[in-house]
Amino acid sequence: MKTTDGDLEVMVGERGRAAMDAALRATVTKVSRCIGLGRDLTVWPHGTEVLSGNRIRVGGMAYRLGDVYEGGGGILQQDSGDFDLSAVHAPPGCPVTDALIVLAPQ
Repeated sequence: MKTTDGDLEVMVGERGRAAMDAALRATVTKVSRCIGLGRDLTVWPHGTEVLSGNRIRVGGMAYRLGDVYEGGGGILQQDSGDFDLSAVHAPPGCPVTDALIVLAPQ
């Protein structure tokens, strides 16, 4: 699922999907036209809300570009066979390159 507020889009995972839960700490950034973490496209947990001003709310916490996100998740690497790029349905302005971050629900 994708949602948008003005300039940027957010990829949000579906309810009930399994997720990884390793500890993750990264800066909220603009990745092409999406809100991501670091330099990677990110699938935010189901229930993530898009707020005005290119901000998002995840599990009751609001984040804007430059904030540090801490939570559970994992990084899928395409070159190690973790995922098939053709199976990722990202918004047109948010290309998946070599990695995809998937966050656990909070």
